[in-house]
Amino acid sequence: MLETFFVTPRTLERLRAGPAGSYLDGFARRLKDEGYGRSTAGRYLRAAAHLGRFGEARGVPLEAVDSQALQAFRRHLPA
Repeated sequence: MLETFFVTPRTLERLRAGPAGSYLDGFARRLKDEGYGRSTAGRYLRAAAHLGRFGEARGVPLEAVDSQALQAFRRHLPA
């Protein structure tokens, strides 16, 4: 389903290889079903992949992300 929003094999491989990879096809399906455009969905999917890498670097698996982890992720992002 990621192919709906991304076309380059390298991007698809990178997204699927990360800690959030097993969730991204389902997330992409949901975004498509809800009518999100390619640009917006792409941003959301990249952000989800980034969250997975951020959590992995801090020892927080996606299943354990809570409001505190999300606040740390928000502070991590550029203003």
